[in-house]
Amino acid sequence: MLALCAMLSALGVILLYLGALIEVIDLSMAVLASLAVIVLVIERGGFYPWLIYAVTSVLSLLLVPNKSPAIVYAFFMGFYPILKEKIEKIPLRSVRLAVKLSVFNASMVLMWFVARLLLGEPTFGVPAALVLLLLNAI
Repeated sequence: MLALCAMLSALGVILLYLGALIEVIDLSMAVLASLAVIVLVIERGGFYPWLIYAVTSVLSLLLVPNKSPAIVYAFFMGFYPILKEKIEKIPLRSVRLAVKLSVFNASMVLMWFVARLLLGEPTFGVPAALVLLLLNAI
């Protein structure tokens, strides 16, 4: 099982590297890299999906030249499939929605500040609260 985790992690890093090289598909590659986590959530569960998420996140943040797909994967796309399985077990639909939005907002705020710190992304004079409102409207 550990060999499968290593191969899926390597696949995730390769996909994120490809997304960094071709900037048009960076978000698409972050989604495709999260499919490796989804496969293990469905097949095995336990700590194996967390292992793939951690290894892929660390390696992609170290190796990928353009950090934007690695940051998207590390701060949202990688861990959300694991949490979604747990969130879907909540019986009340309104509570599930509130938890999903809270996780999304927390990860987007963290990703916003990390991207500004690591990438030097300009904020274009837009406050983070306005960005959150726009992201929730989508």
